[in-house]
Amino acid sequence: MSAKSLVSIEGYFCAIFCDKNMQKTQYASIIPTITPINGLPIKSCYNIYMRKYIPDDAILIPKNAELVFSGKVFDVYQWPQELFDGTTETFEMLKRKDTAEIIAVKDGKIVITHQKQPRKKWFYDFPGGRNDSPSENELDAAKREMVEETGMIFRSWRLVAAKQPFAKIDWLVYTFIATDFIAQGPQNLDGGELIEVEEVSFDQLKRLAKTERRFSENKIIEAANSLDDLLNLPAIYTY
Repeated sequence: MSAKSLVSIEGYFCAIFCDKNMQKTQYASIIPTITPINGLPIKSCYNIYMRKYIPDDAILIPKNAELVFSGKVFDVYQWPQELFDGTTETFEMLKRKDTAEIIAVKDGKIVITHQKQPRKKWFYDFPGGRNDSPSENELDAAKREMVEETGMIFRSWRLVAAKQPFAKIDWLVYTFIATDFIAQGPQNLDGGELIEVEEVSFDQLKRLAKTERRFSENKIIEAANSLDDLLNLPAIYTY
């Protein structure tokens, strides 16, 4: 396949995808990128991931932004921004794939992971990961990550929080409560993951939060005083 074919094919499919899902995401558009294939520019689709819920206070990359660098984790976008005095400056934001984390409750216990990744020591966390498929919204990503990391399938899902950790990064973190355990299957881990699944009581989780950063920085766990507090958290969006 020639570079010219890659240009036309990628642009064509991207356009179809964005048009098809325009009502599902507020920020889909075709924009040029300076990342070349064999010296020729290709087309890229900004935010083709189907966000169903976007917090009102989220600061996102505008549709006219240009992708100037594409990395393994972060992309860099720039755009001309008109200032209050009428002049224009180049503004810049990073973009990374959204993250879903799951607080799953099974038989009165909370499902957590004890995991290790390359260049990291063992740490505790909730199941979760990146939304890295254009066909997924945040709930789809949460369900997939739950199965991949734990092998567990749950019937009931509720979005209880969504935040943008950094104003200069177009990146949303979604927190779901999963209940009504259905079935246990095998894990399906990436080559860079070692994950042990544990089920802990609420009190054990609170004790872990005193030493484990992933739990201590979680505002939901910090505010909860009991398992019932978690289970009674209201949904902020209905899928």
